[in-house]
Formats: sequence, C-alpha cells, structure tokens
Amino acid sequence: MTLEAKELINSVGIEMEFMTINRDSRKFRTDFKETLMDYKLDHDASCETLAPTLANFPIKFTNKKAEKKLSPFLNTIIIGGEIISPIRNTLSPLWMTEIHQLCDLLKEYGEQETTIKDSFHVHVNLSREVPLFVIKNILSFTLAYEAFLYKLGGMGRINRGIENSFIFERPYLFNGPPVIRVGNTNYPIFKTENLFKAESKEQFFIYYGDSGRLVENGNKYVVQRYMNVNFFPILTQGSIEFRTANKTLNPQYIIAWTNFCKAIVATSFKSDTPSQHRFRALAENKDIPFDTFFDETRILQLDDDTLNVLQEIWQLSPTPQFDNIWRYTHLRKPPIPRNISEISEALGKEIAVEKSNHEDIHDQEEERGERRPRFIQVAQRENPAVPEIPPPNRIRDVNFGEQINQEFQRIALRQGMDPQSFTHANSIPFEQIPIMSPFINFSRQEILVKITKLQDNRIIVMYAIQGFISELIFNTPEMLENEILNPEMNRLRIRRLYEFIRETERLNGNIE
Repeated sequence: MTLEAKELINSVGIEMEFMTINRDSRKFRTDFKETLMDYKLDHDASCETLAPTLANFPIKFTNKKAEKKLSPFLNTIIIGGEIISPIRNTLSPLWMTEIHQLCDLLKEYGEQETTIKDSFHVHVNLSREVPLFVIKNILSFTLAYEAFLYKLGGMGRINRGIENSFIFERPYLFNGPPVIRVGNTNYPIFKTENLFKAESKEQFFIYYGDSGRLVENGNKYVVQRYMNVNFFPILTQGSIEFRTANKTLNPQYIIAWTNFCKAIVATSFKSDTPSQHRFRALAENKDIPFDTFFDETRILQLDDDTLNVLQEIWQLSPTPQFDNIWRYTHLRKPPIPRNISEISEALGKEIAVEKSNHEDIHDQEEERGERRPRFIQVAQRENPAVPEIPPPNRIRDVNFGEQINQEFQRIALRQGMDPQSFTHANSIPFEQIPIMSPFINFSRQEILVKITKLQDNRIIVMYAIQGFISELIFNTPEMLENEILNPEMNRLRIRRLYEFIRETERLNGNIE
C-alpha cells in the first residue's frame, strides 16, 4: 500500500446522532461551537422526535390521560439531530481530544446512552479514484464479517436494527437489500452476486443501484445508501461509510470501532486479487464466540488496545436477530434505477415484502400534526420595524419583565428551591429584551396577582408560566427582528395558559 493510501485511510469523518437534546437551544449551539468549532450540527429525520415542552424543557407524560388533556396547551419542539465532524487524521492527538470533548458535551446536556434510534457512522477516506479490486475486497470483508459488524455495532447494547427492521443498515446477504416497487413488480435495489461480476468501476456502480446516474442527477437520498457498509459515498466524496454502530458516548468505543473500520479498508489495498472469505450472514442468527472473531480478523492486524476494547463491546452486546424478511425501502419517493431488470432480479408475486417497523420525524408530524399548538404562531406585519403603540395605562415598561422574573425567584425561595432553577439553556434574561406592548389588554397588577396566587402550585406549573410569559414578552430574538407581537395572539396565549393551569391542577401527579 502506498504512503498516499495510508494517509487517506487514516483520515476519517464521523457522524454522531443524538435524540434527547434540543438542537436549536442557543446555549447548546454556543457551547457546541466553542468546543467543536469545525464540527457541524445538522438535522436527521431518523433520530429526531417531536417533544412537548414547558418553557423549552422537553417533558415526558406518564399516562395517556395527561398527555391527551395537556398536549394541546404545550409548545412542541423537535429534539435530536446529528453532529458531523470535519475530516481528521486519526493519528493526531487532536482527533482523540475532540472525540472525548464530543462525548462529554453530549453527556453534559443530558443525552442518554441507551436511546434506540440513533447511530454512529464512520467514513473512511479512499478517494474517488480507488481501484475496483479494493472496492471488491471491502465488499468481500463486509460479507465475511457481516455478523461481526452487527454484533459489535451494538456498542454494549442490542443493535438498534432490532427496533427498526435494520432499515437504515440493511445486510447484503440473503433477503437483505432493500426493495423498491416498479410498476407491479418488487425488486431488491441490487443483486449482491452481480457486484462481484463487475469488470469495471462504472459497471460496479451500475449494478449498485445505478449509482453513477443518480449522482449525476443530484440524487442524495438513494436506497443503496442504507446498507451496513455504504459504497455510494465513493462517488460523491471519496469515502466509504460503516453504518452498523449504535450511538455511543464512550470515546474508547468510538476509537476502537474506527480502528476496526480503517483496518478493513487498509487490508483491502494489499492484494489486487479480490479476497475470498467464508461469509457469515446476519440471517444465520448464531451466537459467535469472541475467539472466532479474533481468529477470522487476524488478517487485519489489529493492535492489542483495539482488540481489548472490541472484546469488551463483544461481551456486552447481545447477538442481534435478523428476521430475513424482504423489506421495502423507508424512502417515500426513492429514485428508480434505469433498466432495473438488468441490475436486479424481480421477486415473485408469492414472495412477501413488508414495510419496516420504524418511525421517523415525518411519521410523527403526520400523526400528531393536528395536535400541535397553533396559538404560538405570530402574525406577519407589513411594517415590522414600527412598534405598535399600546393603549393608555397599559404595560410599556422595560422593567416589567424583570419584575416577573423577581416574582419567580421569590416563589422559588419560598419553596426552598434554587432561584436560578428557572434559568434554562434557551432562556434570555428578561431585562435584556425590549418590551413591545405584549400584555396589551392586561394590567401589570392583574398579571402579577395571577402569578403570585400560583405560588403554592407544583414547579411544573411555574415553568409553564415562565415559558408562556417568555413567549409573550419576546418570543424569540429572531422573530423580534422581523415581526411585531400580535395582541390578539397574546390574549389567546393567556387564556390557554390559564386553561393549562386548571388542567394541571386536576391532573396533579400525571406528568413528570
């Protein structure tokens, strides 16, 4: 292997999904940029979730009655997302440091290790000019280690594919490749055996779901991306993607797994004759001792530290069970390859194909869309730069927000709580926000009295009050730049707030 190839393989990019953090939190974004300045925050529908919130705090309902009664009064945000690293040299101390910082940051903001929808992907660089024999060698290792990849991919837990029919990380062997429907006929996106028959890279990627044409057409979300090892990025960015790993917050697991992926790629450069290995299909559903893994991966020449960590992951991760059922792709409008009958082989009408058992943000939005609150919307004005003049004797006091804040602090002290417990990552001090006639039909005394009377209620109610008043006073800084707060909407919000409080009192103990 050339020095250039070694340098390429040692440069990787990672994608870390997360599920429980508000990606749009101002404080999280600030800390993220300060800690991982070259990294990117992005969305990912597969791990995002609609979450009801109080004062921007995601909450979990403990029974359906409370959820049904209270959800209409709550704001809904999207939590979860993806962190994308820049390309880094894994031999550099900087990379090691950043991996620890990434894990620490996610843990600091409450990300849970045991979430079941999110993953950790590794891109190993190869260049777009990688020879065909290397691609075939990687494919051969992929099939030989298929069961290994999914077991280690558990990262100390059951592989997330159990929950979603492996739809984002399908195996290559048996009934693994995702299925598309063309007319009245079902086709796997490719036939794995054909990939080995390719006599050129161009032909390989024709067999690989007509990838070359899809790249030329600008298609990004293609069916063949969602395999345990994804060859599609070779055409777009010169890398190969390993997708079987669960999200983990253990930096040693991340480093060991990355070393394992790199070793597969590095070994694939060593012979221009495609390697022949015994294929171990996920569909065999067999418990495999670590000694077998150790023996069959000797060729990779993994270092002792990496092997020790991989052994720990192996022992902690249950053997995943694959149902070996053909599954339709989760993509709603998958791009269709040309001449699919030449790329794949039609499934007979007697062969069952099922949908995957997965839920993403799009499914949630469709299911819950009618329940999302409409009262938090702010109407657009033709001339947002001109504030609305309030009626006489109504609030136009830049200090009023601070008064409300102080009242919350007094309530907290009376309840033996930390006054700062009302300050959230998304919060901005009231005194820093210009008051733009929010409570246009409510007097100062009316509002303060209402708040004061609630001093003995549960803390969750106070969070709710703070959250609604925060929206009423400033909504968000971005909206203040472009919009004038709508008095009619404010009145509706206040009514909804009081309704929410009454329902909370009746359902005391049903939310946490």
